[in-house]
Amino acid sequence: MKPIVIGDALERSTEEGSVVFRDYWDRVSSQLESDVDLINAVIMGKTTVSNAIVEQCQCAVMRLVQIESVLYYRLYPKVFPSERDDATALIKRVEHEVKGAKSFLAEIISWQTTAKITFETPRAN
Repeated sequence: MKPIVIGDALERSTEEGSVVFRDYWDRVSSQLESDVDLINAVIMGKTTVSNAIVEQCQCAVMRLVQIESVLYYRLYPKVFPSERDDATALIKRVEHEVKGAKSFLAEIISWQTTAKITFETPRAN
């Protein structure tokens, strides 16, 4: 995944709400990238799928949704108005990554379901 970079105005801001937003982003951005990379690796066949990997992907999407929610609902309203364009751009990029991860997770889970049905359904002789 291409790194999501915070905008200049938000990066330089000393306003309390903007600083809290930026500090949270600095703390979670590498986790977001790791989680998106995990799901992409599975969907592209770079990581072999297993029940444990499916569970890791589910946890990754849960973390991604949490990051998106905290940024948008908890921190964005506190961002200083002159830095909101930067915050909006960052959140839109996060939303895009979360949407893709959710879609890929649904596909990965369908593989697990298909394998379970195939394994549990006896074949006619």
